[in-house]
Amino acid sequence: MMNGYPKGETVNLSQSLSKEYWAPRTNAERVLMDRLVAFCWDDDCRELEILDGEVLLELCRRMNVQPIVYDLIQQYALSRIPHGPWFQTLRSEALKIAGSCAYQQHSIRTVTQAFRENGLQPILLKGPALATTVYPHQHWRTFQDIDLLIAPREWDQSVSLVESLGYASVPCLNWNYLSFEKSFHPIESLPESLSIELHSRLSNRTSLCVFDYAALAADAIRDSGDDLQAWIPHPIKHFIFVCLHRMGHHAVDRRFIWLLDMHYMVRSFGEGEWDALIQCAHQGRISQLLHRSLTDLQSVIPSPIPDRIFQALSNQPQEVTEPSAVYLRDDRSKWQDLWARWWEMHAWFK
Repeated sequence: MMNGYPKGETVNLSQSLSKEYWAPRTNAERVLMDRLVAFCWDDDCRELEILDGEVLLELCRRMNVQPIVYDLIQQYALSRIPHGPWFQTLRSEALKIAGSCAYQQHSIRTVTQAFRENGLQPILLKGPALATTVYPHQHWRTFQDIDLLIAPREWDQSVSLVESLGYASVPCLNWNYLSFEKSFHPIESLPESLSIELHSRLSNRTSLCVFDYAALAADAIRDSGDDLQAWIPHPIKHFIFVCLHRMGHHAVDRRFIWLLDMHYMVRSFGEGEWDALIQCAHQGRISQLLHRSLTDLQSVIPSPIPDRIFQALSNQPQEVTEPSAVYLRDDRSKWQDLWARWWEMHAWFK
């Protein structure tokens, strides 16, 4: 099996979503996934009345949504679902994930509190921030690391602080030249342990760095939920980052959970937020990437995105170039990413 697909199975390369490794591998799985989405995000309980429990369980694992599906079955469709061995397995996995998430939230609070006590203001990104702000329940958003964007002037102090908390840095090739992030693994490694990713900028890919630390810190929001006490980006800027992060990854590296992040974020948007998104898209020259991201989302999860947003993102003047559009190509290689980074370095040293 390669990239999550059985050997010999043809993949339609014209559809980016078909290459994401959570995607259904057969027509039967496609039907089941459509039913699963309708049940989980369109409140249609009838869609799960006829199902293959074992196939559903495997699909939940690849989509990483066991807690969501189990909770909703318990809430809405308990009497409709035949409770075979697969359901008991789903229940066991969902409860284990919920327990791990509780432990991980404690780890995040410990790390963010240490930064705060040392006068540092990192910005918490992605999963840990979204779990406490847009998801209905924290254990519905799983993650494996804590992503923190650090002010450049606070980098050395932040590294020392993380190491003092019991983390060891992972060797990184050409740090600060080819990569602008540093990984730290906990010395005491447990199944629930989280790694820490320190970032000095949002992406190693120049055209995807729409915001720097100063821009995010200018209107960052202090999230005090559950004593987290962490700074998180403004919702519009965070949404843009989530979209660009997903598109910057190769299609086979993308995850269903990133679409789910987008879905729960847009549910909270009003007219003012959508207007701000369009303005940021035009200013940052990322209209095409955002258009593709929202299109991908709508094709999988019914999300409340006004039609005018797609029109506005398509109305970028023809003379405006968008270097970020290269990431719309699913056939690009990682060597191309490395080559682009090398040329950026070359320009710096000229």
